[in-house]
Amino acid sequence: QTRAGHGPDGAHANRCACQPLKNSAGRVPQAPRRRLQKNLATRIVSVAEDCLSPERTFHGCELMYFRGCVRGAHHKPMHINETRHRLPQLMQILTPESSRSMPWANGLGSTLEIATDAHSHHGQSDSWTWRLSIADVPTRAIFSTFTGVDRWIACLHGDGMRIERSSVWTILPNSGDALSFAGEEIVTGDPIGSNVQDVNWFLRRNRWQGGMRVHRETGSTIIEGEIVVIHGVSASAGSTIRCEGQSIKIATGHTLVTSARVIIESDPESVLIIAWASAR
Repeated sequence: QTRAGHGPDGAHANRCACQPLKNSAGRVPQAPRRRLQKNLATRIVSVAEDCLSPERTFHGCELMYFRGCVRGAHHKPMHINETRHRLPQLMQILTPESSRSMPWANGLGSTLEIATDAHSHHGQSDSWTWRLSIADVPTRAIFSTFTGVDRWIACLHGDGMRIERSSVWTILPNSGDALSFAGEEIVTGDPIGSNVQDVNWFLRRNRWQGGMRVHRETGSTIIEGEIVVIHGVSASAGSTIRCEGQSIKIATGHTLVTSARVIIESDPESVLIIAWASAR
């Protein structure tokens, strides 16, 4: 049956209400019935207008989509039946201007934050669950520790870099799969030569599992994950990224963030950072 229901703006009528249960006397209690109608109508307005409307989805508030869960700036996460409501895939191109440089706590270097989900957690810079960054490493230094975080690291520029873990020294890879370790470990980094940069992928262990690689190969590569981040370190015109039926060209310094299946067709002149994560 239908009744006039009013949402937050007081302008919504003829919302669908469920038939309430009758009491032992066979009558419908009036006060609970009105509360049920009002609460249900408010929830329908919230879902239909604030979460599923294209205008509100892309312009009213920042939304990120993970596993059928809508996360908005003004709403708690709400699970939607994916068979009834097809939510758009997360897809965003970040420009170099969106990156930010942050000094190390010890003052011996700096980090360029390329991409993160910190903006979806009330703007707190340390509230991210995933993060991609590039760091200048001018001198030997102990890494900052990150409790509850899994890390991946690779050498991006320069003659190379080695790290010390448990008194064992290891040369970082500069192509292919990155080296992984726990953020709680005590690690020392030592650059080989000057102008050394490394790339770091951070994932909160209780939320994500994933990996990272520095892609310098030719041919096709398929990446899948609930989060896929591709950063163009040196992107040539011959490299193409296919995502959701679209062909995307990533310029040098730009970053693709998506939740879709990605096919990378690259040439030897391109250097890409590829990081991915899936929920645990």
